[in-house]
Amino acid sequence: MEWLQVPDYSTINRRVNKLQISLDKSLIKSNRPVSIAEHASGVKVHNGGDWIRQVWKAKKKYLKIHFAVNIKTGQVVSMDVSSEEVGDGKRLKRLIKRAKENKVRVKRVVGDGSYDSKANFNFLTQEGVKPVIKVRKGSLAQEQRLSS
Repeated sequence: MEWLQVPDYSTINRRVNKLQISLDKSLIKSNRPVSIAEHASGVKVHNGGDWIRQVWKAKKKYLKIHFAVNIKTGQVVSMDVSSEEVGDGKRLKRLIKRAKENKVRVKRVVGDGSYDSKANFNFLTQEGVKPVIKVRKGSLAQEQRLSS
């Protein structure tokens, strides 16, 4: 029996980023504004070289999948794929824009502390979207809230 060659991390990452994934528009049932939650999760690419990584204490490579999900229906309204080096907050703008391209009217975004940045808050304000993002300790937003 002949085994298929397993592509390496770079090949998979390059191929995934070239994919033109379109979400099924028929799943979007109404034109009402929706609240979305954003999250990212890492996916291990392959097991090859685990022993070498363990011996040399090298970091495992994985792909990160970023999702924006309608809170009420659980429907994915936009998604993006990146390498593990890309922070979650850096993809917020792209996820919101893709949701709007899919004819989703976003009224509120829920996210954890990784989405807490001045750029994200400014972008959401410009777009008329209410941010419900956990503010990290020591951030300007928390300091302003405590002083008022």
